[in-house]
Amino acid sequence: MLAVQILIQLDIDKIFSGQARDMVLKHLPCGGNRWVLRADEPVYLYKTSYFWNRFATRCMKSRLSKDFGNYFVRSIEYWGIDLRSDELNFRKFSMAVNITLKKPIGAQPYIYAVRTDMTAEMELSSWEYPVLFADDVCVLTGEYGDGGTGRRACTLWVKESSLQSPPAHCDFLLLTMCSTSAYNAYNNEHPYCDVYELPRTVKPR
Repeated sequence: MLAVQILIQLDIDKIFSGQARDMVLKHLPCGGNRWVLRADEPVYLYKTSYFWNRFATRCMKSRLSKDFGNYFVRSIEYWGIDLRSDELNFRKFSMAVNITLKKPIGAQPYIYAVRTDMTAEMELSSWEYPVLFADDVCVLTGEYGDGGTGRRACTLWVKESSLQSPPAHCDFLLLTMCSTSAYNAYNNEHPYCDVYELPRTVKPR
């Protein structure tokens, strides 16, 4: 069944059209009560389809705060450069976001995220992340029509309990749908994450 789902996802526009395409999009394995972003355990940025700027984010992860059924609240945590500081300090960032899975008819599903921990002085922040695949272990984001394999910017998120042995289909989808090479964000950055949490004045760069 998984192989059929993967083949459909990879060549959906070439194989199907019209009502048939709408039916395929409707039944793609995305969402439901068991999908990974509803998991009680942390979810980590595992890989990306291109080199991740090490000064932009490191050790990125997300935790579930509340599940309201039709939407849920997650925290996003990462280490990065504080561009508001004259010294460009490396520090920890954290934000809370409301997450809703949108499933437009005949179009690619996407995650709609709205930041909730805003002050009156801050401008409202919201983001849309098109979903290529999601199940109860991993979620792969990326625009389906964005240039084709090898040119598509994607991120692969994996739940904590699967980090040491992620199911092969998660890696397979990233490499076939997005790029033949990938940046191993979790494996490359994990050795530094515990060090960043230490109470030090100067963080390693």
